[in-house]
Amino acid sequence: MRFVVAGLILLLEAALQVSVFSRMSLGGAAPQLVLLTVVAWSLVRGPVEGVVWGFAGGLLYDLASGGPVGVSALGMVAVGAVAGLLGGRLFGTNPLLPMLAVFAASIVYFVINGFLLATLHYPTDWRGVVLDVALPTGLANGALSLVVYPIATFIALRINKEARVEI
Repeated sequence: MRFVVAGLILLLEAALQVSVFSRMSLGGAAPQLVLLTVVAWSLVRGPVEGVVWGFAGGLLYDLASGGPVGVSALGMVAVGAVAGLLGGRLFGTNPLLPMLAVFAASIVYFVINGFLLATLHYPTDWRGVVLDVALPTGLANGALSLVVYPIATFIALRINKEARVEI
C-alpha cells in the first residue's frame, strides 16, 4: 500500500511540476517538487529507497514533461543513491545539513541532466544550465527542504519504526 501512495504522490508532483510550477518562477528559480521529494526521502530512508523513488519519480516526470524518457530518471537515481548513502551518516536533527544536501543534489541533478541531454545531441548551454537553472533551483529546493525534510521524517517514522533519522 505504501508504494501505491508513494506512486500517487510522485505522479501528483510530476503533474504539478509540468503544469503549475513550470510557469511560476522567481528570479529563474522554480522548485522541482519531484527532485526535492526524492532527495528528502533518500536522506531519511537510505539509498535503496532513494534509487526506487528516484527512478519512479524521474520516469513519471519524464513522461509528464514530454522530454526524452529516462534522462530525469537516471539523474534522480544517481542523486537519490548518493543522498541515501550520505544521509544516515551525516544528518541528525540539524535542519541546515539536509538543506545543504538538497541544494547540492539539485545542482548535481541538473549537471547530470545537461550531460545526458548533450550526449543525445541536444544543444546544451552549460553556463545557462548552471547559472540560470541549477543555482536558482537549488536555492528554491534548499529553502523548501526546511518544510519537506521534516515531513518526510515524520512519515517515515509513522510507516516504519526503522527510519534512519530522529525527530
